[in-house]
Amino acid sequence: MTGAYDVAVLGSGPAGAACAALLAKAGASVTLLERPARPPDGVELLSGRARGALADLGLGVPGAAVVETLARWRGAPTRVSTALASPWGAGLAVVRRALDDTLRAYAVAAGATPSHVLSVGRVGGGWRVATAAHGVAIADFLVIATGRCGSAPVDRSRPDRASHVAVLAQVPDVDRGASLLVETSAHGWWYVLPDPRRGRFVAWCAETRRLRGRAVPVARLWRRELGQTRLTKAALRGSAPRGPLVCRPAGAARSDPAAGNGWLAVGDAGFATDVLSGQGLEFALLSARAGAVAVAAEDRTAAVRAYATWLADVAASHLRMREEWTGFRV
Repeated sequence: MTGAYDVAVLGSGPAGAACAALLAKAGASVTLLERPARPPDGVELLSGRARGALADLGLGVPGAAVVETLARWRGAPTRVSTALASPWGAGLAVVRRALDDTLRAYAVAAGATPSHVLSVGRVGGGWRVATAAHGVAIADFLVIATGRCGSAPVDRSRPDRASHVAVLAQVPDVDRGASLLVETSAHGWWYVLPDPRRGRFVAWCAETRRLRGRAVPVARLWRRELGQTRLTKAALRGSAPRGPLVCRPAGAARSDPAAGNGWLAVGDAGFATDVLSGQGLEFALLSARAGAVAVAAEDRTAAVRAYATWLADVAASHLRMREEWTGFRV
């Protein structure tokens, strides 16, 4: 390899940091390119399988145990599934910022060089990387980990906009419990996790088109939809959210292609899972490992091509499961 770095990883969220760490531990010189934005301050599910992937790295994070899922769809009886039925065990509700910080520190300790990125672009057979602290360098390969909405210096399709919006709230003055709750309301569905800090973390997910050009404030719609739920309303017991509601893009979204000449995408940058599935962090860690294996392979071209096929298969399976459970399509 001829560049100053073997690999540049663009994005330092869970997928990017984990991939950078694995490549650095495999002996590659890696720069971890960060943008000056704070990680989300929400709560996400670290599934039992994701906990196992994190443990394989020798890592753990504090959180609240999620030992069962209660799901209620379109008035049907509540379905209960417990962690005892999962080969990977119980999940964990974690504060996303704490997880990001843990994985970033792990990547740096493994030998990845962090820096705030100014620009990334093609040059010859590699990538020209300009950073705030280290100036300009050349990398032979680029791993894109810019998340669901981040831009990347490659030619590929991206969804014009998220199909759904998640309206998020922290409700501290209730028992946090140990269950993940999911249920539908008239115009969307609800997702409730224990909040490791206190109380519950709640998301109402609705189609973007329903919120665009709305005649009433989102907070009023949120309360109106909440009133039509059973599991969520019972869990919150009339308690109000702390602070303003926060809107984030949701819904499954795939970028195509997920890999190309001299690059591949991991995590949400390759395929964003539906928030409802609770598999976002799981896919971030699994794709980080699969991507690192492909980049480090002796026949990298073939391995990157195989990675893209694997990711497409994962996405197709996820979307089939999503439609079977909810009736939603991308």
